[in-house]
Amino acid sequence: ALSSDATFVFRAKAVDPAGNTSACSAATLSYTRDTTAPTISSFVKKVGQGTPTNALPVEFTLTFSEAMNGATITAADFSQDPAATATGVTWSVATVSSTVYTISATAITGNGTVIPKLAITSVADPSGNTNAAAASSTDTITYDTVAPTISSFVKKVGQGTPTNALPVEFTLTFSEAMNGATITAADFSQDPAATATGVTWSVATVSSTVYTISATAITGNGTVIPKLAITSVADPAGNTNAAAASSTDTITYDTTAPTISSFVKKVGQGTPTNALPVEFTLTFSEAMNGATITAADFSQDPAATATGVTWSVATVSSTVYTISATAITGNGTVIPKLAITSVADPSGNTNAAAASSTDTITYDTTAP
Repeated sequence: ALSSDATFVFRAKAVDPAGNTSACSAATLSYTRDTTAPTISSFVKKVGQGTPTNALPVEFTLTFSEAMNGATITAADFSQDPAATATGVTWSVATVSSTVYTISATAITGNGTVIPKLAITSVADPSGNTNAAAASSTDTITYDTVAPTISSFVKKVGQGTPTNALPVEFTLTFSEAMNGATITAADFSQDPAATATGVTWSVATVSSTVYTISATAITGNGTVIPKLAITSVADPAGNTNAAAASSTDTITYDTTAPTISSFVKKVGQGTPTNALPVEFTLTFSEAMNGATITAADFSQDPAATATGVTWSVATVSSTVYTISATAITGNGTVIPKLAITSVADPSGNTNAAAASSTDTITYDTTAP
């Protein structure tokens, strides 16, 4: 009996009826006894196989401990490991060598993780010994064909509008983690509805799903609305955005200083007068931030002669204000003067020049 695995060599002798025995034959017969089951040396993703991926096939390399009977290794021997989540997986097998095989998922109907599993006793070596245990890949590949979408594209928290300051910042949030290397300034432009010109963009990563999109330079005032180009950015699997997207918020960039359209006596204001208040109408070239226009911004023009003047301001509209001398201790001429850089528009631009009323009111309380 053959008690162990080995290779045995046999020679033959012939014996005739008289009992004469021939010499041993020159020819030999070899017999190899093999009862060792093949095992898995490694079961890993194929070199070059990325994860996550949106491309097929998804490939793994299966290496056995010994040469195999390739005819016994078929797609039917493989299934998804119970821990894997991708569905509708179709397998194929390709021979690399007698010990190495490529196991490929050639079709997948439902996204998720891919982990091929070899069934127990499903493959055999040339002696007919089958694998004594099932084996799954030690690597997991994520298959993902879902395009990223925009969850929100809005002005950054704290970003004012209108503004005269750079950068002008927006927050772009995606539906999933992105490949940040694919998100660059070149992916952004002004939306056709925006009016600011000469806009230079930059991108900063907040997290894998959130990015700050900034206008870092603007040559022409107007509205700023960043637009992300279609198929310009990708998730780690390589899926690109299927649609362009613009910010749902609009920022007005304005660096133009407000000017004085007119500064005259109020309609109905007589001169000379002995009555208070003495009133003037100040009209700006644009809407103003009324909170910045206060009595402290006004004084008597050096050419005026009345003394002890107390001023007040009343809003008529966002561009028109009533400037009043509510108290005067010494008779004379009244000419209110607005100080330079003392008032601002909503963007923060201040008046670049001082301005005095073009009308002069004489205040006279002296009896004839």
